Amino acid sequence: MADPQAEEIEELDPAELPPMRVREASFRCDDNSVVYVSFYTNDSQVGVAMEQDAIQTILPNEAMAAPGEEGEEPAEEANGTPRYSGEGYTLIGNSDASSIQFARPGGGLQTCDS
Repeated sequence: MADPQAEEIEELDPAELPPMRVREASFRCDDNSVVYVSFYTNDSQVGVAMEQDAIQTILPNEAMAAPGEEGEEPAEEANGTPRYSGEGYTLIGNSDASSIQFARPGGGLQTCDS
């Protein structure tokens, strides 16, 4: 039996799967606080929480989230390290790094080590 919606389905754009977690890590920062971070595929976003098992705040990769002005590349760290930010949080670091830079709302960037 033929599918009555076959033509409509053929015309649809392929679905994009949501990003998957590739690494979960905890980092102790210079002020002795701990941040729990989930890194996602393609450096698309990170999830951060200040307590273990808390609901994470998702921070998009700035280079992927906000396109620059016409013909201009989005800003990126000088060394090509992804920068994530949102809701007052900022995280700079690669998913395989043993150290990141992190700022919570109202605070400045500080170094955090795993």
